[in-house]
Amino acid sequence: MEVFLCTILTKQNMRDGDMDRMIDLAAEKGVMLTVNPPCEVGGWDDDNVHLNAEETAHHRALMKIPHVRWEGSSNYFKAGCPAGIEKLYISPYGDVMPCNFTHIGFGNLTEKPLAVIWNDILTGSPFNKIHDHCLVAEDAEFQRVYLEPVVKSAVHPLPVEQHPAFQG
Repeated sequence: MEVFLCTILTKQNMRDGDMDRMIDLAAEKGVMLTVNPPCEVGGWDDDNVHLNAEETAHHRALMKIPHVRWEGSSNYFKAGCPAGIEKLYISPYGDVMPCNFTHIGFGNLTEKPLAVIWNDILTGSPFNKIHDHCLVAEDAEFQRVYLEPVVKSAVHPLPVEQHPAFQG
């Protein structure tokens, strides 16, 4: 059985050395370490969450360490953000979303087959290709257009039919 340690690269764990200790621990134990960039989810909605250009470059440099990867390194076909292409998130209530950080509901399994919902994601959203970065954590335009309406909505996940970016 493969074992992976998973963590988020934050400004604090870069500064205080915790990330270096995680990398060393993973090497010592002979396991992979998944290090993802931070994004505003749940109660972590601080504008200071996102990495700046220098910190993003540091994240990319960490990916050159043989036992370190990010979520987009574990794809079958091509490295990059796998949301909607190779991976989907299904809530406990059957809502299907491109990833667990993008709370835009493209359908519910109690109402439509997964194949139909997945086709809707692939044909009518920015999740129609593998991106070389995490859209949620690293793409300000994606955050503005796709995530801000979700945050402002009282409905979670926000159904694609009610999302302003998918109107017209």
